[in-house]
Amino acid sequence: MKKELKKQVGVIRVSNPVGLLPRKTWNVLLVNAYDELLSKEEHTISIQTLSETVGFNSKDVATLKKSLQKLQTTIVEWDVGGQSESKGVSFKEFSSVQMLGGFKVKSGTITYRYDKCLKEVLYNPIMYQKIGIAQQKVFNTSYGLYLWENCLRYINVGSTGFSTTEEWRKLLGATVKSYDVYKDFKKHVLTPAINEINKLTNIFITLKTRRTGRKITHIGFDVEENKQELLPISDGLLDIKNLKVIKLQMCKQ
Repeated sequence: MKKELKKQVGVIRVSNPVGLLPRKTWNVLLVNAYDELLSKEEHTISIQTLSETVGFNSKDVATLKKSLQKLQTTIVEWDVGGQSESKGVSFKEFSSVQMLGGFKVKSGTITYRYDKCLKEVLYNPIMYQKIGIAQQKVFNTSYGLYLWENCLRYINVGSTGFSTTEEWRKLLGATVKSYDVYKDFKKHVLTPAINEINKLTNIFITLKTRRTGRKITHIGFDVEENKQELLPISDGLLDIKNLKVIKLQMCKQ
């Protein structure tokens, strides 16, 4: 089991209102299924392993189920800004494809699946970045996690470049009308997310703005390696690997 998730940029640049726990959960479910994504229709993971990997109380099964239902029922806009499409991967046909297909929870185990066309894109990404599963555990806000994912791949470039404030609001799931006002968007979304990233993660980002007339219409981020010493984080993936090995040994007996 890999400690990093090879994640298609089109599913990172997604208008994602699902929230913090569902986003963490989706990343872990994908890395758990990745090696067998195309060869198996369904995948399984224990509630305990999933909970430990995302940093969640495994006894609160009801909340975990709600997160899975959120992934299953929320229609999102994939590939915001069309970066994957520019490299030959179109998400236009995915307008009604949810982040997660069917699932069931029974006897401490979650069984889940993905839409077929989505699996093919997830497994064979042309543009991708690696998401550290351990690193995502430190986040306490969805805005911080979303912003981190969308800045991470620019660490070698040094900058995300500029995109419209509307596009960034979609990427961060901050689309409520009150954030139409930039100063409110900055105060309640950008500043807390930037502080969380710079304090807790492997990158350090700096906000840049561009005005059209007197109005801030575009923002971007300078991105560099965060050289401060970070606390070691258990990713929980060794538990996933060990569980699969145990199952295999049991089948051979």
